[in-house]
Amino acid sequence: MDVVKKIYFYSYLYKCFKSVTRYLKSYKLKRILKYKKHFIFCCLLYLLWKLRNFTQKRYKNLIRINPNKKYLKTSFGNIAYIANNPINKKPKDLVILIHGFSGCSENMKKISNVLVDNEYSVISFDCYGRGCSDATEYPNSPEVFCSMISQALFTLQVKKKIHIVGYSMGGIIAGEFCKTFPHMVNTLTLLAPAGIDTHLPFVVRYCNFFPLGEIFVNMIGYMLLKKHYKECSGKKTIATGKVINLRKYHHNMKGYYSSLLSSVRNMPWEGYDYSSIKVRTYLIYSDADDIIDINKNNLCQFGEIEWEKMPGMSHSQLVSSKIGDRIVEFIEVPYRPII
Repeated sequence: MDVVKKIYFYSYLYKCFKSVTRYLKSYKLKRILKYKKHFIFCCLLYLLWKLRNFTQKRYKNLIRINPNKKYLKTSFGNIAYIANNPINKKPKDLVILIHGFSGCSENMKKISNVLVDNEYSVISFDCYGRGCSDATEYPNSPEVFCSMISQALFTLQVKKKIHIVGYSMGGIIAGEFCKTFPHMVNTLTLLAPAGIDTHLPFVVRYCNFFPLGEIFVNMIGYMLLKKHYKECSGKKTIATGKVINLRKYHHNMKGYYSSLLSSVRNMPWEGYDYSSIKVRTYLIYSDADDIIDINKNNLCQFGEIEWEKMPGMSHSQLVSSKIGDRIVEFIEVPYRPII
């Protein structure tokens, strides 16, 4: 009986299908074209909704575990970090490294090696959306990144004061952490920090609004970011001609693009208040930096700090072993005279 019922059921579906196709064939094409504008409008609304969802949705990591990294859970998503300690020696202090706009923890390796050689423990975080960390649906503002660092230190049960180093956009994050938790910080080092006069590319600065920003990120994001990533991470290899593979460093490309767009929209690229920081601060910048413009005219906006100008160094060259030696010298000298 079941077989008979199935036969009757499928025959009924077939008759319905035939009647529908017969009706559509007899329906005039002009009547269908009459509603083409309504159809296009609905498609446009759907496209805009999907683009908005691109930046609002939390893109979890693709769980491509990096053996060199460890993971922590925060209220905004899981974050990855690299921890290094001196071998067979008791560490002097803990140093936190914060990378730049499009980088990740691997970009701070040269400075980290110098600090470890000088008997310091080093932790370098992947900011939300970068490296192996989750992207977050919340705006990538200084407050969110500051919360990321504080939650990570709480989870790791860090009880002593730390030294914090912020490079480029990481300078804003480090500065915000020092303003929020000054009692947890010994020294702050700013390497070409953003927030005073940042030279963002024209497309990034003026074409990041919805929905144009989402379209750019979805369609040509990789082409726009590849050159910028090479320059800012110090991995520009003109001599060898090697191609930078972003996926090697950032395992969740959708989350990466979404986070960069959110950072462009929500980070204070101009006019960030460094002068209210109450932590001993050391600024290192270059007169040949084509991304961060710090000069004698805007240097006063940092307040009373110690500073050093590195002539002829590009933005990416400020993340080097030479700068690592300068950071160690600053940390270890209790009272260094202002230059």
